[in-house]
Amino acid sequence: EAWGGPVNTVAPNCVTMRHLAAAIGRELGRPSYFRVPDWALRMLIGEFADALLVSQRVSAEEAQRLGYTFKFPNIQEALSDLLSK
Repeated sequence: EAWGGPVNTVAPNCVTMRHLAAAIGRELGRPSYFRVPDWALRMLIGEFADALLVSQRVSAEEAQRLGYTFKFPNIQEALSDLLSK
């Protein structure tokens, strides 16, 4: 089937903010013990905080069905590449 246009997608292995913070901490060799209170995040970055605080159910299924392959299918590989530069 022909591809009809752009597809919004995410990596195939989604993670929670807690898992993301732990993965960043591991990659940087730093602990990730402390949580930022919701109100502080909203004060610092305004409405964008909701993108970080509100749970979203997303899937890579459509992109994979169309034959897209992910260079970094998991968070640790992506962070390793991103933070090693």
